[in-house]
Amino acid sequence: AEGIQPWSATTDASGTFTADRLLEGEYTVTVSAQGHLPATAKVTVTAGKVARLDVTLQPYDVGVLGDSSGTLVAFLRANGVAATELTWSPDLDLDGFDTVVVNGGTPDKATYEAVVAAADAARTSLVYTGTWGVDRGGLRLLERYTGRVSVTAQGYGEGAVTLDGFETGHPLFAGLTDPADLIVSGGYYSVAGGYAGKPLAELSVRRADGTVVRGLGVGFDWRTAGSVEVVLSASGVTEAVGPQLGWTEAGKRLLLNAVSWTRTVSMPVPASPVVTAPAVTLDDSITVSGTADWPSTVRLRVGATEVATAVTAKDGTWSAKVPLSLGSNALTATAANAAGTSAATTPVIVQRWQPVWTVPGAGRSRPVVLKLDGITPGRAPADRAILVVRDALGAEKARLSLKWTDEQSYLAVLKDLPSGTYSLSAELTVGGTTVVADGPEVTLP
Repeated sequence: AEGIQPWSATTDASGTFTADRLLEGEYTVTVSAQGHLPATAKVTVTAGKVARLDVTLQPYDVGVLGDSSGTLVAFLRANGVAATELTWSPDLDLDGFDTVVVNGGTPDKATYEAVVAAADAARTSLVYTGTWGVDRGGLRLLERYTGRVSVTAQGYGEGAVTLDGFETGHPLFAGLTDPADLIVSGGYYSVAGGYAGKPLAELSVRRADGTVVRGLGVGFDWRTAGSVEVVLSASGVTEAVGPQLGWTEAGKRLLLNAVSWTRTVSMPVPASPVVTAPAVTLDDSITVSGTADWPSTVRLRVGATEVATAVTAKDGTWSAKVPLSLGSNALTATAANAAGTSAATTPVIVQRWQPVWTVPGAGRSRPVVLKLDGITPGRAPADRAILVVRDALGAEKARLSLKWTDEQSYLAVLKDLPSGTYSLSAELTVGGTTVVADGPEVTLP
């Protein structure tokens, strides 16, 4: 404690302490404990009275690797974050840390991989910052040791470093207006590209010759169900750039947002996927596509049997080849990620038919019978059925309506056609799907 009479005391096992025989006056008391952010409070000592001082210490839950002379830790602490500097070590214990800002350093690959593994084991998020310099910023470590990102451009002494193309409703961009200048003109920056995760915003800088450097500014990826990786390509802190060296209020806010969001982020269980499939096919397999929450694995079932899986792209799209049995196939899908599995979709019915053609007789008037194996007996299976007749050169010569008969087959009659050889096919429409069943060749005398 500092004041009229400096003093110190150590708490007992219950966390209490006593200091007596003090001179009257005001004291500034700093309380510190290993693994906790020091706290400061004032207390006034008056003769004959007991002055009580209660202080709650906040454990460190945000770490910084590769700080620049303590600048980043000081900035975070000034904004209410219980941050502490960490040292690259293969034995680094990250239990209790919500987030680690990777601002740089010189770990070898084994040490880097050990720290990342420790972060995943503790569900600790990693925020990688980038800036000018081949050996500056955590982004260079991510590039060097994983290849998950590339630094595509860097510089200083140019125009303002501007972030744009982001969703203002995302917690990473709270309080920012699109576009937002992160660093004043002349400031140090880097731009990323080829990121394995999901891009969220672009960075651009106008150079003196009028050209514009553009690339990834912000991106993220899930590491576990309770932790993420965030890339901030121009938020590195060095002796040349930082909160008091070129960062705008928006630049400061972006880093604080990243720390805040990553501390509490939790992967949601995906919603049921959207499935798009044809209503009918003549093939033994089809391509099924759709969308699902990213990142997730879509599992497709026909009945109770899993028949295919697909991984969502960054935009949530997916596709898979699904084998089908002859007849009606009830197709359902679920989406799963590290947080859980969605409910199954409502079944999508896909009909697989096999055409069987018969063209009896030898005259100029010929009946054409089309039977479809795999249909459900009853009414006509297709909403529309057309027989297409083409000559030997492929020119269409007739389109005839195929009539559904009591024999559970389609029927049309070829007549009034010149002598020659013709190829037959049927256009069968169910809902919005039309399939073409290739038929036999027929020679008319």
